[in-house]
Amino acid sequence: MEEDLGHHHKSLDEDLPSHLLQDIQDLAVLSSKLDDSPSLDNNLNAEVNLEPQGNTPIERGTTNRESFSSPKTIARDLLSSQDEAARRSSGSTDDEVWELRKELSQLKTQMQVMKEGYDTEVKNLRDAVSKLLVTQSKKDLKKKFARGSHEAVFYSGHSAGIYAVQYEEELVMSGSGDKTIRVWNARSKEVVHVLSGHQSGVCCLHYDKDRHRIISGSWDKTIKIWDLQTGEHQTLKAHVNGVRCLQVRGQMMVSGASDKIIFVWNLAQAQCELILKGHEGGVYCLEFRGNTLVSGSADKTIRVWDLETGKCSKVIKGHTGEIFCVKFNRNLLLSGSADKTLRMWDLESGDCLKLMLHPEPVYTCDMTENFIWSGCGDPYLRMFDVKSGQCLRVIKAHADGIYSLQLQADKLITGSSDKTIGVWRFLDDFNRL
Repeated sequence: MEEDLGHHHKSLDEDLPSHLLQDIQDLAVLSSKLDDSPSLDNNLNAEVNLEPQGNTPIERGTTNRESFSSPKTIARDLLSSQDEAARRSSGSTDDEVWELRKELSQLKTQMQVMKEGYDTEVKNLRDAVSKLLVTQSKKDLKKKFARGSHEAVFYSGHSAGIYAVQYEEELVMSGSGDKTIRVWNARSKEVVHVLSGHQSGVCCLHYDKDRHRIISGSWDKTIKIWDLQTGEHQTLKAHVNGVRCLQVRGQMMVSGASDKIIFVWNLAQAQCELILKGHEGGVYCLEFRGNTLVSGSADKTIRVWDLETGKCSKVIKGHTGEIFCVKFNRNLLLSGSADKTLRMWDLESGDCLKLMLHPEPVYTCDMTENFIWSGCGDPYLRMFDVKSGQCLRVIKAHADGIYSLQLQADKLITGSSDKTIGVWRFLDDFNRL
């Protein structure tokens, strides 16, 4: 077409007025661009290869392609106009030139409108395809990350975030930034104890079911032992900064604080028997089994201690942020960090075996032989496969970040900065956990 139009342009170069010739040339270029452009269907096929799912409609916008003439039709009209112009050129009057210019202008406008119409329809179709892809992607994610059935019961009453939770003997216990510890009856959801006495937020606790007592640590630098039968408490003081973590086994307790020191306590005598130093930052998390103690610190390292000798046997490095949680099971060690990763280590060699990425700092984790659960600064619980490190399930558990969690038999307990505690029961094969 461009060749034909060019031929007519050459025949008119000397006969038509220059301003009229320019209009015809502009119109020829526009027609050529439209005619050479890929078809609408080809454009879409180049964008995406998509088969509609089910009966999902694709809105094609309001443009009616049939209302426009094709580029070839308009080009033929244009050529006819040029032929007419050639026939009239030798003796054309001003009125005839004006009429011809008017006719060409109308054709030019029609072609421009047609082009805009096609562009609009292409945009509408692309938008519809994008929406369909997003919808389908969300459905796929929902199937992938919410497999299995679950139910949750929530407990509220605190006026600040929840930093420690425990479930034991049908009791739900929580420590909060509001300086209190609350104890609920899990069946009735009634509050049976509100323990007040700390002068700052409670960030760790342990329920001793054999002695029916709760041991708590606080940013007020103290550890308190609460007798749930009498409501009275005993205060232990040794740390010079906020107590961030504690673990209890029988009458032995280990505590860590922002003062970089770990204390090993004899609870029967309420005395400190051993002091462990080595971390260069606050001690934020602890886990011990038998004589092996693992600690995580703001100095970005994990230390492994022998509680019998009081010596540090290993320093594990790899995290690039503060370490907020540690758990270990046999020879596998887990750690969560401000660097937004959950890492699995070989406790014996100190080698990193798996790295599990999160969108926010990882504050809490727990594990069994088969699965790992984690909570971070977003509202979602995540479950990973121990062997592969792949994320198997993501569940929106709260309205804000998850600071604490605990696996207990067939339940998972979570505490969040949204001031609530969740007790989760999974109705699929949770026994595998």
